Amino acid sequence: ILDGGQVVVEANPAFGRWLGIGRRRLLGLPLEALDEAGVLAAALAHAPSDTRLRRVRLRAPGGGQTRFCDAWLTADAAGGWWLEVRPVDEFPGDDPALLL
Repeated sequence: ILDGGQVVVEANPAFGRWLGIGRRRLLGLPLEALDEAGVLAAALAHAPSDTRLRRVRLRAPGGGQTRFCDAWLTADAAGGWWLEVRPVDEFPGDDPALLL
């Protein structure tokens, strides 16, 4: 859960494990610290109340491994956002390097 300033105020422990970071270290982090390419922040700036993004790159601060997810952003009544992520492979289906 993100507050109106795009700061993590609540996090599922499984999300922290997936990123390779403890849940407590996630709390208080600005979204930009996790959003490797700035895609989520850009979507929040122009998002309607509900937005789905595909193949978002996330990474824990400190140089963790890049993770890929599909993400859903939903506005909450308090002016913040619910962020739901579903892990996905970087490339769907077969390896694109092998496709001719």
